[in-house]
Amino acid sequence: MPDQRAGTRHVISYTDAQQHFRSNRKNHRIHADLTCEVGQPGGRLSTVQVLDISIGGLKFSCSQDIVNELIPDGERTVGLIMDVEIDVQFKLPADGKRVTAIKTGARIIHSERLAQDLFHVGIQFKALDINAGGQLQAYIESLQP
Repeated sequence: MPDQRAGTRHVISYTDAQQHFRSNRKNHRIHADLTCEVGQPGGRLSTVQVLDISIGGLKFSCSQDIVNELIPDGERTVGLIMDVEIDVQFKLPADGKRVTAIKTGARIIHSERLAQDLFHVGIQFKALDINAGGQLQAYIESLQP
């Protein structure tokens, strides 16, 4: 696996097969029917559809325009694992009445173009506080069979 330094960002290139079938995931992912908001740190947030989530991160679906807002021009090589920081926030249903709001920083670690204007983007949470981590873990466990 090539390992290069691009400015201050660490870039690792995976083949499509390696990326799709990575077996070295740290956390189990589950399908999630949620929306979240993503954007450059301190900037405008855009709403995207969450596809799956784990205690360590999530994958979302978005348009080309949102990818362009999130990823700097010189770093938009689809399929590369990037180290681009973003803000992310989403709400988890807790018990039918309460809602838990989670706001955290994250890193974009993968993007994949599926169609002309459809992308999947994988992000890794930088740090969840203990309460948010506990709520996210409870939500994930509630969705598992």
